[in-house]
Amino acid sequence: MISSISFEQNLVNKEYQFLKTPLDGSTYNNTTVNKTNKKAAGDTIWSEDFTNGFPAGWSSVDNTGNGYVWVNHPAGILPDADFTTNISSIKSNSGGNCMLLYSDLYQSHQPAGGYIDMDAYFQTTAIPINGQPDVNVNFQQYFRRCCSNSWVTAFLMANTDPTFTSNVFTYDITGAISPAASSPNPVYMSINISDIAGGLNGDIYLRFYIGSGVEAYFWMIDDIYITEAPVNEIEVSNGFYGFDSYQYTRIPSSQIQPMDFSIQSINNGSADQTGTNFTADINNGTSSIFNGNSNDTTINSLSTDTFNLNDFWTPPFSPPNQPYTISLDVFSDSIDETPANNSISFPPLQTTIDKWAHDDFSNTPGNGEGNAGPNGVNEYEAGNYYKTVNYFRPIWFKYSNRI
Repeated sequence: MISSISFEQNLVNKEYQFLKTPLDGSTYNNTTVNKTNKKAAGDTIWSEDFTNGFPAGWSSVDNTGNGYVWVNHPAGILPDADFTTNISSIKSNSGGNCMLLYSDLYQSHQPAGGYIDMDAYFQTTAIPINGQPDVNVNFQQYFRRCCSNSWVTAFLMANTDPTFTSNVFTYDITGAISPAASSPNPVYMSINISDIAGGLNGDIYLRFYIGSGVEAYFWMIDDIYITEAPVNEIEVSNGFYGFDSYQYTRIPSSQIQPMDFSIQSINNGSADQTGTNFTADINNGTSSIFNGNSNDTTINSLSTDTFNLNDFWTPPFSPPNQPYTISLDVFSDSIDETPANNSISFPPLQTTIDKWAHDDFSNTPGNGEGNAGPNGVNEYEAGNYYKTVNYFRPIWFKYSNRI
């Protein structure tokens, strides 16, 4: 084995996963509703920004009985905990107070029997809905969770009954952020709840619930407001580019393969979106060198579709160390009311002579290790997968457990 390829790797603060998974709304790269727009479309029906503290009549409950409750927290730096240090509160539009479930602080130091999954919610009082045909719940959040992509319970729940005993509607709010990676600060959420609130003349109740699969770090929520849903509103999620199901940020010339692209799109508007089209654009820093399109389709209101590009793109072998910026976009025949959430861009991809990487194109990769076991010892570290496709020369993998 002759030394020819070195690795750079990092899983800290990732916004994608290198191993492609089904685009069905389950765990995957990018938040499903990460927006840069500061205002949701539609007239505001109700709002709460916690300026005056925890609202009267609201409830905050920990089902574990350990006192691990959501609290109203002022702006500033959170107290240090086992795994969380020097973290600022959510950078919401209103600033000031937010709702915080500080699971890391609650479990510092490790409780007897191991870390405990959260099982807590906070709930609003009655919110009147006056027959609006389509209704969205909007809020901003900032979180980091641990430790698994499976069986994670993090929901917005809606009901016309304050006891939530039946007919409960649940909406995932994890945004497909990878475990142990911080979300953007903030993530702008807009969730259509017309299946329970559309056309309603009466009260609804909202519950923000964090349960199993979330046992460390923190979750913050602020600036909750309800609006009439927009007419034309497409949001994208789960954007992917990759080589045979692996998504690298650096790839050696000997391993270059055709690149495929895909994306998920949800129509959160009240109108069907005709002529919906997915495009992928590759830019070398000077100009666009590739632009591919999917077939046009119609996405019905409140429906989701997955797009795959008709074309593949193979990065050129030269010049070496050339970074390429990849942008994925979805358009329709209509003028979208919040076009900022129609696109996903990735850290640059670089073709190299001898490096492979899953490091977000970072010059300062971090490191990490698994949680301590019952004996208090960190017993394992995680690493990345790399798939060798060309074996025409011996390869030495310079490998490290830094992540």
